[in-house]
Formats: sequence, structure tokens, C-alpha cells
Amino acid sequence: MEKRKKNIVELTRVTMDDYRKERKLPLKIVVDSVRSMNNIGSIFRTSDAFLIDEIILCGISSTPPHPEIHKTALGAERGNYLGNCALGALECLEFIPIELAII
Repeated sequence: MEKRKKNIVELTRVTMDDYRKERKLPLKIVVDSVRSMNNIGSIFRTSDAFLIDEIILCGISSTPPHPEIHKTALGAERGNYLGNCALGALECLEFIPIELAII
């Protein structure tokens, strides 16, 4: 039996509508000034796997849509991206209704 890497179609990702209907972990991830678009894409993909509710990009972090983010995120950036804030993370937290912040 030959082992090979599956392509994106074979991974059988759920549709975006089904993903949005899934019950999510009530957690917001605030990303502050991450310059690497590959790291941003990785954060999206990991958050997608754990059904994290929202991602907020702060500071000088790159934002989707961008081909470099999409290359790593594999489409996950379309599911749980809330938005971006030009301020730093601490300033952004003042405007986001949260119960607990871990920095």
C-alpha cells in the first residue's frame, strides 16, 4: 500500500455554512502584531480545528484576504475571522466584551 499526502479535496472539509452552524468554543483569540503571514494562517487553521469562536488581529498583523495567509490557512480564514484593530491588543481589549483576558 502506497502512502501519499491527501490533497485539499480529499480532506473532506465541511462546507462553510455547516461550519458556521457548528457550536463553537466561546473563546476570542486576540493576535497582536504578528508579522509573519504564515503564522497568521497557522493561527487561523489551528483555531478552525478547535472551533474557536473568533479571531481578532491587532497592531501590525497582516489581515485576510491575502494569498500568503490563505496558503497556510487552507480556507480557515473565512470561518472565524472577526476583524482587525489598528490599536495594540491591550487597547483593543477595551472595546471587546470579554469576561476574562489571558495575556
